[in-house]
Amino acid sequence: MVAYVPTKGVRTIYGSVGDLFAWLCIAVLAVLVGIAAHRAVRSESVRSFAGLPAAGRAPVSVP
Repeated sequence: MVAYVPTKGVRTIYGSVGDLFAWLCIAVLAVLVGIAAHRAVRSESVRSFAGLPAAGRAPVSVP
């Protein structure tokens, strides 16, 4: 079986768009990580301002 495949002068979708999809995925991931970090910091500061224990920590009462 023999096939003739053009190697030059052929335009493809990947050649036109390049790595745009991969870069967009990285950008979306960075935005989501930033939002999650911001929410975690904001939640922690609200809890400390209100006098509540930090997330994941139970209040301890000593007699």
